[in-house]
Amino acid sequence: MKEYRPGKEYKYFNIFLLTIFWIYGALILFIPIYCFIKDGTFIKDSLNFIFPKVIFYGFFLGSILYTNHRIYGIKAKIDSKQIIYTNRRSTRIIHYKDIQKMKLNSYGNRSSIKVYTNTQKIRIYLIFKDAYEFILEMKKDLDTSGKSAVYSHKKLFKFVRMVFNNEIMNQWGIRLIFILTIELLLLIVIFSIIAVTEAKIIVALLGYISIMVCSFITIFIIQNRYKKETDEKSFYFPPRDMGYEKTVVRKGFVILGILFVILLILIFTV
Repeated sequence: MKEYRPGKEYKYFNIFLLTIFWIYGALILFIPIYCFIKDGTFIKDSLNFIFPKVIFYGFFLGSILYTNHRIYGIKAKIDSKQIIYTNRRSTRIIHYKDIQKMKLNSYGNRSSIKVYTNTQKIRIYLIFKDAYEFILEMKKDLDTSGKSAVYSHKKLFKFVRMVFNNEIMNQWGIRLIFILTIELLLLIVIFSIIAVTEAKIIVALLGYISIMVCSFITIFIIQNRYKKETDEKSFYFPPRDMGYEKTVVRKGFVILGILFVILLILIFTV
């Protein structure tokens, strides 16, 4: 019986968000201290500045930690007769012979399948690594159990393809966002030490937006290759070629670096 658990991309994304918020928290403390050192207005200004920021900081930091706690409590086991779905609250056993209906819900990387039986309804959140394989295995077992009528072939195929594409986006998108964040921070540092003009700001904004758009073309190239290999009639999805994906992403990173260097040259020359 194979077990499915959340992928590491959720952990990486949470680490990324936590890092941003720790930096934000440091700035909350630094700015009032700087004001005090500068003109001695620490008590009056700090209360007005810190209080709303701390509430905002605590709310989002707590949301990230709570979401992370919920996600990593979800897992599923599946075999030819049943699905065992576990979250932080409970463990549910779904026998294929009891399934009466399935509802597919598409919410980006929070997609889910709601399964209806005679006695219960269970929402399976598809945040597992290789979630598309989970759905394919589930479909195969439903067909074997004579329960093909509980789903639409066409709708399920489109749903699996969406989940498949989301997995690729989640895995590589966080890396692209990390690179884009570093580039944005470098631009902020550069603009803090050079003479800023309207032309430089326009060039920086247009250039950075162009880099953002180009960065995700890398992911679309990967997704398009798999799309050509899928087959709706036989419900075939190709296994992921990680060697190919890493090669495409590496080339994408090189192109992003070249584009960023060109942007810096334009900023210093306009």
